[in-house]
Amino acid sequence: AGLVVFAATTILCSVAPSVEFLALMRFLQGIGGAMISCIAPVLVIRVLPADMKGRGMGYISVAAGAGAIVGAPLSGVIASAVGWRWLFIINVPVCLLLLYLVLRYLPDIEKTEYKPSTASTLSFTALIVSLLLVLQFLSTGAKDIPIIIAFSVVAVISAFILWRSLYHSEHQPILNVKVLKNREFKIILLTLSLSMMVVSATNYLIVYYLQISWGLDQLM
Repeated sequence: AGLVVFAATTILCSVAPSVEFLALMRFLQGIGGAMISCIAPVLVIRVLPADMKGRGMGYISVAAGAGAIVGAPLSGVIASAVGWRWLFIINVPVCLLLLYLVLRYLPDIEKTEYKPSTASTLSFTALIVSLLLVLQFLSTGAKDIPIIIAFSVVAVISAFILWRSLYHSEHQPILNVKVLKNREFKIILLTLSLSMMVVSATNYLIVYYLQISWGLDQLM
């Protein structure tokens, strides 16, 4: 499903008639990409034999690192040479090839009985979206204060509902908070989160820094 969403939104991004439409499709494309990145480690654990699980996780890490290193300069070359739309067009055959390989070679995986509660899923989604919107409107100035307050209220309500569903619900929550009692797990989770934040922020900001402060073009 994530691959289908990513492929469909990639095609729509390549023919975007406006910036607003492109931003919307990129948002949906990000959802599809998140679905793919989340399911990849699960497939390694569920499909590969025990002696190959470590190698499989290593391949995922290498692919992610290589993509982060090669992606930015390669995108600059493509955008400068043939235009930004080709950044999406070249992904279409790759997505179609991956979809064929998944349908052809991926075995059926036994479904688990785990089903997150609707309350925890919806409240978590609303919390993340509302917080992102608050940050977005904060960057536009004081004129959007009523909107900022509205989304802040939504965030607080969503956080309360999420807290109730995690700790006081009889249904299965979106996150098993019992794992947070493990000290080693908390340290690993915190370290990984901070490192990903630093890497993501650096990759995002360095492009603007080089173009605006140094005056470099996309190819450079």
